Amino acid sequence: YTAAILPNYELKFDGSANNRIEPSAAFVVPSNNNKVVHGVLYTLSADDFAKVGNTEGVPFGYRWKRCRVYPYVGNGDNAG
Repeated sequence: YTAAILPNYELKFDGSANNRIEPSAAFVVPSNNNKVVHGVLYTLSADDFAKVGNTEGVPFGYRWKRCRVYPYVGNGDNAG
């Protein structure tokens, strides 16, 4: 695994009381404000990838979306 950034996206928390399934769910959504999301990349087998989708509710609760991410470089103070 490695730390990475996802540019032009931001992390949003839906604290809405209308969301009864997960009232404090977090979502990564597109951003036009030059924001980035920091995270960790994992290498998964095809079977493990399918398991993640099943436990997360794909395609009913979520959809897969292909994105370009950039691993951290340098000493950890700078990414991208």
